[in-house]
Amino acid sequence: MVVSLVVVFVGGLAGSWFYAGKRFAAYESSLFPGQGVRIRSGVLWRKEIWLPIARLQHLDVNQGPLDRNWDMASLVLHTAGTHDHEIAVQGLSPSAAQELREVLMPRQRVQHD
Repeated sequence: MVVSLVVVFVGGLAGSWFYAGKRFAAYESSLFPGQGVRIRSGVLWRKEIWLPIARLQHLDVNQGPLDRNWDMASLVLHTAGTHDHEIAVQGLSPSAAQELREVLMPRQRVQHD
């Protein structure tokens, strides 16, 4: 009985570790300057999101406690529309997230007459 529980536990742990590696390998984000961002993810059910720059409303850089521990950040893209109105680009360094934020939403200078 105990041996079978240990086998199930170790098998579940190994399967979870294997699936997490596959999920990490399947995640991809690409920047197309002046056009938009493409995000691909998924192991069993694959998903591709194309976000044109024209639909961006604002951008947030998020860092949770584990992200801070490993010096990582996520860039959250808020879009116009209702479907997938928040899209996160994960696994960036904090400096890369800030740089990507500046590239996607440059500050517009308003000239007053």
